[in-house]
Amino acid sequence: MRGRLHTWWDEITSSLWFIPSIFIVLAIVISTGLIEIDAWLAAQASPLIPWIFSGTADAARTVLSVIAGSLITVISIAISLTIVALVQASAQWTPRVLRQFTASRPNQVVLGAYAATFIYALLVLRAVRSAEQTDSGTAIQASFVPALSVTVALGLALICVGLLIFFIHHIAQSLQISRILDRIRHEFVAQLDHLYPADDRGGDPDHHAVAHHVEEQYAAPIQIIRSEQAGFLRHIDQDALVAATHGTTDWLWVRPPIGTFVAYGGILAEYAGTVPANDDLTGRIRAACILAPERTTSQDILFAIRQIVDIGLRALSPGINDMTTAEYALWHLSDMLGRLAIRPFPPEEQRAADGVTRLRVSRPSWEVFVATAFDQLRRAGQADVHVTQTLLEVLTDLVARIPVDRRGAVHHQLSEIRHALNQASWSPADSVALQTQANALAQVLAGAAAYGTTSRGTSVGRTEGSPWSR
Repeated sequence: MRGRLHTWWDEITSSLWFIPSIFIVLAIVISTGLIEIDAWLAAQASPLIPWIFSGTADAARTVLSVIAGSLITVISIAISLTIVALVQASAQWTPRVLRQFTASRPNQVVLGAYAATFIYALLVLRAVRSAEQTDSGTAIQASFVPALSVTVALGLALICVGLLIFFIHHIAQSLQISRILDRIRHEFVAQLDHLYPADDRGGDPDHHAVAHHVEEQYAAPIQIIRSEQAGFLRHIDQDALVAATHGTTDWLWVRPPIGTFVAYGGILAEYAGTVPANDDLTGRIRAACILAPERTTSQDILFAIRQIVDIGLRALSPGINDMTTAEYALWHLSDMLGRLAIRPFPPEEQRAADGVTRLRVSRPSWEVFVATAFDQLRRAGQADVHVTQTLLEVLTDLVARIPVDRRGAVHHQLSEIRHALNQASWSPADSVALQTQANALAQVLAGAAAYGTTSRGTSVGRTEGSPWSR
């Protein structure tokens, strides 16, 4: 239940209407409260009223009508700019980044301020009354001008003017690829501390060995739980799984990793125990594994890498051919993988107090992260000298920042690059330059490189001086 609430809350907070809805409710509450204060000031004949707003009822109506009418136009402009930004980002980079724009707090705040000010002006306009008299001159109702409420509406209108300028600037900044890449990297870093804490001393066990150990330990038949819907595995509530299987199963294994697409009827989990499969147990297990139409970086930092890879692939496509963006993507991937590499990976299995494995959740390995980051970009850019040079520089920089026992995945990338170098038909000068960079990377991988530079001036760190080599 908690996992489903977490997913539901994440969907709400990342929607474009979340903050505007809150602002509209606040506008209704504030307008009601200020009108009551204005009524009290009028009943007291307060001398503050002329200092707050000295206009007549007709003047107040005019001011409020102009504010409300102008904000309708501004709201349409803001929505048009947002749609243009969404279309541009989807067509130019990747549809996976659209969530950044809908979940952007500045976008939500600006649209919320416009909508709330419009609603506020309408509600205050409804309270303005002109004096009415009979033909004999007897007053039917007294004039009521909510001076404080009108003044607040004027202040909100001035704020909206400033927000319009800010919104145009923010949209222009948001469409810059460097800002998009930086936001994705910040999402990755924010989840990294939660999913891969630096003080975690859990190992990185071989999942095949764990599964074999679990299956050998119990003689109970294995029960398969299949998915009753299709979607990406977005959230796994481990506490709910432990509570659901306590005393009923010997062990439970959630087969697909976070972010994997699970088809209808696909294997979601398997377990063994003395209690046979029943609707209550399987229902609780399915409820703890949340499927959704799209992936997010929550519990799935591999999706952040996937987004940057998609941007790099789109940049390398013949229709765009933007090598600089591909270079930016590679360097951001290097920073993200470097941060991840120095952290211990949490164990896949969760053990009980007796030391026996009770729950296992599949997690991507370090090799999967590296392959996801570089495999497709390496293949897409292997015919371009500049992209291959940048990839070698990125790998050289990455090797100098990661532990020795995690350099095997980078060594695989180097082997694939060298294979592509032998197959490519480049000029002799380009071939020599790339071979020199590849050799420099091989020296760093071997732990024998001193400080030096590659053919483009990139520093090569001294591996023997790294704390990871001790």
